Amino acid sequence: MPTAEPEPPMNAERTGWSEFRTGWRALLASFVGVMIGLSSSYFFSVGMFLKPMAADLGLSRGAASLGPLLCSLCAAALSPFLGRIVDQLGPARLAVASCALLGVAYLAMGWLAHDLTSFLALSLVIAVCGAGSTSVTFSRLVVAQFDMRRTPQ
Repeated sequence: MPTAEPEPPMNAERTGWSEFRTGWRALLASFVGVMIGLSSSYFFSVGMFLKPMAADLGLSRGAASLGPLLCSLCAAALSPFLGRIVDQLGPARLAVASCALLGVAYLAMGWLAHDLTSFLALSLVIAVCGAGSTSVTFSRLVVAQFDMRRTPQ
């Protein structure tokens, strides 16, 4: 079984390749996380499903559009607090928990939404559960791994 290479000491000169070799897992995890997170899976794809969801719930398309609007507003309102939560819990733990909860919230939307009120309530649940799966969390994870080419402060 191959063993992982130890990280170079902090005072050793690092190259771009050594930085990538130690940080590629965080980069790949962030790529996948953003791909399945709230931004990609909900905001960019809900438009395709809006008409069938409206028909299934017996709503007009305008009423069904309130769900994504409410979700967007809630996610925007949670964003200022998300940075503090990332600092307290760490980006990896928050991202994993948020992606898992987002999947559960999607399942709940499919099983429990039956009218406008439940649809809007579950849209809020999706926003709250998925807030930690946005690019705010994943960019923090990547920035922590790759620091060689950043400008010193």
